[in-house]
Amino acid sequence: MLARKNIIVALLASCLLTLSPAVLRAGLPTDQVRQTADRVLSVLQDSRLKSADKQKERRDQIRQIIGSRFDFGEMAKRSLGSNWQKANNEDQRQFVELFTELLEKSYADQIESYNGEKIVYGRENINFGRQPATGRCTTWLSRMSA
Repeated sequence: MLARKNIIVALLASCLLTLSPAVLRAGLPTDQVRQTADRVLSVLQDSRLKSADKQKERRDQIRQIIGSRFDFGEMAKRSLGSNWQKANNEDQRQFVELFTELLEKSYADQIESYNGEKIVYGRENINFGRQPATGRCTTWLSRMSA
């Protein structure tokens, strides 16, 4: 099982590939991943939001943080490839909405189960205008080598 922090870093790093060029100019990819991960972790560590009855508020805050960094419309478009052009505007809008909801539901529990694991940020490789950032979770790596 992947560690929760590794999932956060992997999601953040992979989604950087789909950001618009204007967003990419905002700073080095690792800095962007680190800033976003730090903001998400601050919500997860907020004692006022830890109880089960605060789940909606906690998830709304995480959704805002991640939504401000990722272009879910572009991610949805790229996931469909050439089929995107075949869809009308309403179908595209609905697909983006469903795609975003799928990602949220797929990762929310894993992100919220964060338990203090350490994030180690890797090096950046600048390649053809895309700047992927890499990272790993030391807890996950220790399990993989065992």
